[in-house]
Amino acid sequence: EAVIGGLARFKGRPVVVMGHEKGRTTETRLRHNFGMAHPEGYRKAVRLMDLAEKFNLPVLSFPDTAGAYPGKGGEERGQAEAIARGTQRGLTLGVPFVTLIIGEGMSGGAIGIAAANKVLMMEHAIYSVISPE
Repeated sequence: EAVIGGLARFKGRPVVVMGHEKGRTTETRLRHNFGMAHPEGYRKAVRLMDLAEKFNLPVLSFPDTAGAYPGKGGEERGQAEAIARGTQRGLTLGVPFVTLIIGEGMSGGAIGIAAANKVLMMEHAIYSVISPE
């Protein structure tokens, strides 16, 4: 449940949005895996991008993750493949795709939903190939 998304309106225009949800309380942080997506989250992002292209809607993404889930279960279910497909889909998308890094944008965990036409960052956001820790 780390990757969330759906349909929204931006300045009155319909768009597809997606991003990472880290949670705000201990309970929600655990439910959203601290924003570290499993392979299924990146597959959800690909489905959202497919939907956007089918209905000619721009995509807005808001990555905020320390990285993809690094556990054995994620690897067994194809974590690297899912991130690669998300990246590929973003790069081949036939509609405008804008990413705004709102916090942490670390490694493939962010790239899987951030391979956009335009990548922007908030003032104190971090975008890196590896987390600074």
